[in-house]
Amino acid sequence: MIDPAELKTLPFFRSLDDEAIAVLAPHTNLLTAKTGERVFEEGSPSDTLLVLVTGMVANRQHPIHGGEDILMNVVGQPGEVIGASALATADDAVHPFSAVCMEDSEFVVMPVAELWEAFEENPAVGLRLLVRFTHMLAERLAAAREQIRSRIRPGLISQG
Repeated sequence: MIDPAELKTLPFFRSLDDEAIAVLAPHTNLLTAKTGERVFEEGSPSDTLLVLVTGMVANRQHPIHGGEDILMNVVGQPGEVIGASALATADDAVHPFSAVCMEDSEFVVMPVAELWEAFEENPAVGLRLLVRFTHMLAERLAAAREQIRSRIRPGLISQG
């Protein structure tokens, strides 16, 4: 278990109140990974939520037609969530990409099955975490739209 005060230092948890942190903390552990280590593989079961504490991670995806993995994005800000599909999808969720450490990294790890059990016992806490999670996904979607927009030639896609 990670100390609740330490969890509150990470941006993902910062907006949660003490009650929510107290409910979540018993379901947390610290994972350390070395440079070059794969935290998870594309297609592997997505059953844990990871929050970056220190380090940097490259999210890489296998191209449809083969070849070298494509760099999708880099996660390097403390508090960023990796493995969000575990919380956002069904029980049989798989990782849509591989996560590879670009430097020695540490993560808060939370098994999603345990989180759902905690949410059943504390629905208000579950709601607060899911609201925070939804805000994070909205921010990522906006960033992805902007990234796509910046890569498309003017006039390539119709405005209507």
